[in-house]
Amino acid sequence: MKKNGLTGLTFVELLVAISIFCVIVASLYSTLRVGLSAYRKGEQLLERNQKARLCLDSLALDLRNAYSFSDKESKFIFQDDLLSFYTLKKLHAAGVKNNLNICKVEYWFEEGNLFRKIYPGKSAFSDSAKDKADIILDNVVKLKIEFAYKTEAEDKLIWKDEWKQTDSLPMLVRIELELNAPNSNQAIELTKFVNLALGQLVEEKEK
Repeated sequence: MKKNGLTGLTFVELLVAISIFCVIVASLYSTLRVGLSAYRKGEQLLERNQKARLCLDSLALDLRNAYSFSDKESKFIFQDDLLSFYTLKKLHAAGVKNNLNICKVEYWFEEGNLFRKIYPGKSAFSDSAKDKADIILDNVVKLKIEFAYKTEAEDKLIWKDEWKQTDSLPMLVRIELELNAPNSNQAIELTKFVNLALGQLVEEKEK
């Protein structure tokens, strides 16, 4: 519009310009929101993955330090999704040095949670101990623990989800963990092999 030699915008043109500006801002905001949402999901997935790896590392460390309760009885038990054994752990307490201590450790999977209970010191040898169990990982879909056996031919290993040897420890353990990722249909699957220093490779006949 021209008036007295001056140029300007009509009310309609101003409305059109504002509308275009609002559309651009809305598009930018939508793109930013989608980007931030993807970033948060990625951070949550990464944090979940790291937590699962730390959990597996803790279980692996306990297994590597496992030992037999006695020469005749190992007390290494895996049944009904409960893994129980004796191990050496560093216990952190006020005024106590971080020396290795004898502990009984139990891991089990129940209702989507992975639990751990530690019986330190004298309580490791007491059946009446009432230590509190800790949830170390939630949203767990599957926890699979298998033990390696050697075949008669000794040319390969076979894996079984049971350990019936009451007088010895397994030499090699395979742990498979699957859990749900937060706000995602993607599952996290991890596998870890643990070699027990005091374990034995027991021979098993193939069926």
